Amino acid sequence: MGPFKVFTPTARWILRFSLIAFIGYSYFEAIKIFNFNDEDFLIASGFYLSVILLFVGAFTKTPIVTSIAGLGVFSIYTYLIVKLAISETGIEVDDIFRFLLPMTLGFYFFATGNKRTVTTATEEA
Repeated sequence: MGPFKVFTPTARWILRFSLIAFIGYSYFEAIKIFNFNDEDFLIASGFYLSVILLFVGAFTKTPIVTSIAGLGVFSIYTYLIVKLAISETGIEVDDIFRFLLPMTLGFYFFATGNKRTVTTATEEA
């Protein structure tokens, strides 16, 4: 039994909503502060802008908006991991696992953009 490729668009929408919900929940307190001098606010703003672009990019015909949004999410999480790694306290395993999944989703959307074609098993053969 092969994969059900007909569900690929639905799976991509679930991934989008998962990333939006995770970032929305994780960075809501930082975005409420609304202080441009606060680094946490700037990071949260970058995340919110990226997930808004990720959602808007789903409705565009070109993949560039989705790719830019994915690059934004991936880059900010990479920055956070490097920042924690070089800090005095160091990075803990919990931090890596907390950042790894959304960072991977950002890279996925950066790499794939808006892949709209669904190939069937007969087309692959």
